[in-house]
Amino acid sequence: MGTLFQFLYQLTGKHKWLFAILLLLLFAYAAYVASKLRFTEDITKVLPQSEKIDNLNFVFTHAKFIDKVIFNISLKDTTGKSEPSLLAAFANQFTDSLDSRFYPDDITSIDRPPDEQQMLGLYDEVFENLPLFLNENDYRRIDSLLDKEQIEQVVEANYKTLISPMGLGSKKMIASDPLHLTPIALKKLRSFQLSDNLKLYNNHLISKDERNLLLLITPSSTNNTSANQELFENIDEVIESIKSEGFDEIKVESFGSPLVALANAERIKKDIIITVSLALFALILFISLFFRRKRTFFIVFLPVAFGAIVSIAALYIFQSEVSAISLGIGSVLLGISLDYALHIFSHYRKHQDVKL
Repeated sequence: MGTLFQFLYQLTGKHKWLFAILLLLLFAYAAYVASKLRFTEDITKVLPQSEKIDNLNFVFTHAKFIDKVIFNISLKDTTGKSEPSLLAAFANQFTDSLDSRFYPDDITSIDRPPDEQQMLGLYDEVFENLPLFLNENDYRRIDSLLDKEQIEQVVEANYKTLISPMGLGSKKMIASDPLHLTPIALKKLRSFQLSDNLKLYNNHLISKDERNLLLLITPSSTNNTSANQELFENIDEVIESIKSEGFDEIKVESFGSPLVALANAERIKKDIIITVSLALFALILFISLFFRRKRTFFIVFLPVAFGAIVSIAALYIFQSEVSAISLGIGSVLLGISLDYALHIFSHYRKHQDVKL
């Protein structure tokens, strides 16, 4: 920046007014270009750019199990009687509100347990590929099921099921797999279950003690904290609105990586604002007490402001988008520039000559 000033000063010669006009034009153009720079609040943009970091960000951005937000719906009174029907009623109204207000622009999916049609589809898929799931022990067990006595027992059990109310839902499975070989393979899939503390209740995931109901959503933007902040603030308003309609006993807690990223970004922004504000206050107080001249503020802060505007304009030339969080962290460079301006001004104030 100093080299630029020197070049302009030599270019204009002794015409100081021309030098001032060129500086004003340059400042105005830089401010115009800087205003076109778009800011994002993607916290991953703060990290340095490298192949490993980019690969890691790609995994975090596209991994479907990471970008979930989980809502835990429970009763405020943890010692009272469980009311799963009340939790399910609140969850139904909550999902309907999310569907109507935020899907698909702000929320890409609201994950629900598989319905009956999906369960039948899974059953058919396993049945069609049954040999892939079986081993030698399974075949020995199937051999034991093929004797006459076992087949008679299975047929009798199937008949009782078909004439009962359960027959409406199990008719297709019995017709395609009368000996119930598919459940042998389905039991193997239980090894992928991380916890057995959940069960299905009215098409919702609920804990076995029926005190906690879980609801999962996927925000459209995982790392853009400004978009997520608005989304979760609106969701909080929806929750409070539903509570006021007869669900005062309900408590809703949320957690997930998008919420963690939002909290971290908010903490960083608050720390930057507090740090910069305190630093500016200390500088203004110091300049007022030490120099005691009003024009000192203009002389000291003008190069810093000019350098900041030109730097942001230069950023727009190389990339049209930059992280507002990383730009805030870069405010430390403004402190260095301000320190340099104070040093030069103090030197000139003592020697009255910039060449000394």
